[in-house]
Amino acid sequence: MGDWPAIFLVNIPVLLLCFILGWFVLPKDEAREKLSLKELIQKMDPIGIILFSVGVVGALMFLLSLRVTVNYWAGIIGGIFLILFISHETKKKMPFIDIRLFRTNPKLSLVLLQYIVLNFIYYGLFFGLPSYFQDGLHLNVAYSGLLMLLVTGMGIITAPLVGRWIDKSGVHIPIFTGNMLIVIGSLLLWIFYHHVSLIVMLLIIALISAVCTFGNVTLQAAMLEASPANIVGVATGLYQACRNIGSILSAVSLGLIFGTQFNPEHFSTLIIVFIVAGVIVVLLGISYSKINIKS
Repeated sequence: MGDWPAIFLVNIPVLLLCFILGWFVLPKDEAREKLSLKELIQKMDPIGIILFSVGVVGALMFLLSLRVTVNYWAGIIGGIFLILFISHETKKKMPFIDIRLFRTNPKLSLVLLQYIVLNFIYYGLFFGLPSYFQDGLHLNVAYSGLLMLLVTGMGIITAPLVGRWIDKSGVHIPIFTGNMLIVIGSLLLWIFYHHVSLIVMLLIIALISAVCTFGNVTLQAAMLEASPANIVGVATGLYQACRNIGSILSAVSLGLIFGTQFNPEHFSTLIIVFIVAGVIVVLLGISYSKINIKS
């Protein structure tokens, strides 16, 4: 089996292994009172899920059509359903996504917004680099995969080191440092993109990727710090949802930037987008620190 279906030769065995380990290693849940079908449906908030799904699909169809024939109807329908979703969720006792948290807990909101931007940058690299390696540098798939392993593997090294730093100094300095390193790494990539060897450019890209993992650890700690004990589960769910939002936005951006055919100018545009996103995440981090100081 070749081409993209080969991915499942790796993913499915790993998923099965994770399932088996989870079944035998993780502690069993405490016994709880069984919910009726009506109570289960209320907790799931199916109306909120439908409104959110239609709104997001409509918005994505609109955004992805900007390079060709603009699908205005998709944008209008997506916007209407997202507005209805927000209105529904603010009134719901057990909402699918508790939007009220964004208003009542600004510290948590700023952490989640930083996480969206951080994942936008990370997945922009993760999705964009293979196109650059294969279509821009004309490398084969195997070599491109090895280079991606170098880029993503840096996070394995940085994550435990950052965890120890947070234990000693808290989250404020690591967040600011990580956000600034994203901007510095993106600027280095923009300045030297056309003037350095592949190895040097990979080291710069690996720096950005490592800092994104850096930010993942620090923001997770900040999320737990900003969440009262009674909403940790909800906040954790929102945190993971923000990862997905960031990856979706990066995929849309890559579609708009790259289009149907890749060229080196497209990657230059992507780097500029990373710089802008880096500045935004720095400003969000500064705003978070100010609230942290006041509180």
